[in-house]
Amino acid sequence: LLDRKVEERTTELQASREHFAMLFRAAPLAQMIVSSRGAQYLEVNDALCALTGRDREIWGDARAAAEAVMSSGISEVLRLPHPMHGEEAAIRHRSGTERQVLISSVIIDQAGAPSLLLMMQDVTERKRLESDIRQMQKLDAVGQLAAGVAHDFNNLLTVISGNADLLSVTLDPEG
Repeated sequence: LLDRKVEERTTELQASREHFAMLFRAAPLAQMIVSSRGAQYLEVNDALCALTGRDREIWGDARAAAEAVMSSGISEVLRLPHPMHGEEAAIRHRSGTERQVLISSVIIDQAGAPSLLLMMQDVTERKRLESDIRQMQKLDAVGQLAAGVAHDFNNLLTVISGNADLLSVTLDPEG
């Protein structure tokens, strides 16, 4: 009876771990769990692999993972004080393109040792759109200024034209 309960609990625990692992890997935010002992990369999800352009297998090899962390710019993030929420940083994709991210982190307990959970949201497209909107607002302001100047200039020309018409009526057409 005891063996069966242990077996049931073990099966439940394994199912729970698999469910958590599936949720972690499928999360839309790039996530990485880093051990406080020697910056060992315990787990990364699919979104982080896509953000950095690196395969999941790289993160299992300590030397390859360290190179990926250095070349992607994550090492600078790891030097920041943690926990943090909504800090901006730049992450480099393997192709060399730079991505703007918002980073949040929490310190978690991983098998009795503190670890760091990093979550990164890619906001590159949002930043580009915000920049485009600012540029359009500047152009709109210049357009309004030009329209105002043209309107005022048109008013001056109307006065000049009216005075010229009055002068032409009062002047002798032959003189």
